[in-house]
Amino acid sequence: MPWTLKFREVKLDIVIILYCFKLMDWSRALHILKCTCRFIFVLVNNLYCIPTYIIWTLVLLRPLYHLKPVIYWKIEGILFKWLLYMVAAWSWSAKYYIQEVGEDISSCVNHRSLVLMNHQSTADVPLLMAVFQNKGEVLQNVTWVMDRLFRYTNFGVVSMIHGDFFITQGKSGREAQLENLRSHLINVYLQRDRRWIILFPEGGFLRKRLESSQKYGREHGYPFLSHVTLPRIGALKVILNVLQKENIGNGIIVDHLNNEQVKKPEPLKWVIDVTVGYPDGGQPLSLPTICIGSRPPCVTYIHYRKFPVDDIPSNNEEDLRNWLFERWEEKEVMLKEFYKTGKFPVSHLGESSDCGHKSSQPVQKLNCVLWICLNVFFIVSTYFHCCLLIKLWQVLVW
Repeated sequence: MPWTLKFREVKLDIVIILYCFKLMDWSRALHILKCTCRFIFVLVNNLYCIPTYIIWTLVLLRPLYHLKPVIYWKIEGILFKWLLYMVAAWSWSAKYYIQEVGEDISSCVNHRSLVLMNHQSTADVPLLMAVFQNKGEVLQNVTWVMDRLFRYTNFGVVSMIHGDFFITQGKSGREAQLENLRSHLINVYLQRDRRWIILFPEGGFLRKRLESSQKYGREHGYPFLSHVTLPRIGALKVILNVLQKENIGNGIIVDHLNNEQVKKPEPLKWVIDVTVGYPDGGQPLSLPTICIGSRPPCVTYIHYRKFPVDDIPSNNEEDLRNWLFERWEEKEVMLKEFYKTGKFPVSHLGESSDCGHKSSQPVQKLNCVLWICLNVFFIVSTYFHCCLLIKLWQVLVW
């Protein structure tokens, strides 16, 4: 009879479904679900945070830019830091923690400083955003020097508003790019009273530049490096030249915003050498990994050394190149030891006795109350901006 056949078919379907459930890897299914949920959250987080920052800075606060530019850039810096806190929360919530080791750089926080860091992956920038959250007002007064391709990412507009510098790689336009950097330092960096500059002297990711760097090193008698690549001194030379005591001390920076002469800014005081060491024998995280949380929880190590700018031979190009290459040779030795033992070697004077001490506890912890408050601010701002746009549309249409 037809109804008995249908019953048997349904019963067979149920048995097949139950058997499939039995074979299913539930831990993997839950992991995929978690990654999917994280991706959706990060996507939505971008949609209600970045447009809010843009509308506040480019539209609603724009009159303040013309009336009181100093106050405008203070407010913009705070909004910028709050936005970076959202990015930092992505790594913290995935339990990708950061351990700071090496020299104490707290004395550099309130002074004009240049950060030099080896570049391994797309995770370097968001991890620095996370680790610098506990460095006073550093993040709201920071300038990033980054590849021009970053301009076309979701965060590119934010960086352009904040005053970061986008540099184009390649020999053909190198001199023009360095001249643009010089102009940017004078007309943007100093005008807005920024403090820290973050520079990646290698000019690209380790995996992309390693082969060409080793080939160049062999041809010109430079060190053979496996964990870092040979750094470039062009941008470093320009920054040291523009911000050194002699140049700033003898000139007066003209404030083009209000056409008045302002006080002479503080010259560059510190150069901070940062070495990032990733876990699992040097398998770097990536921005997609941080967004979806696909890797197990881990600890990334950030190693610091600081140098007074007066100790750096900035007046002679060959001496400056040798100084920078020495730092990168030290990074090579340190990373080799780190990937072998899980600790950075304690080999430099001035470092704390616990340098390289391995800990599973993060130095920075996510402040849940602050995170919730900032999300409420961005969500409410988004609602407010949407209402304004709707009202404006109604006025224009009717």
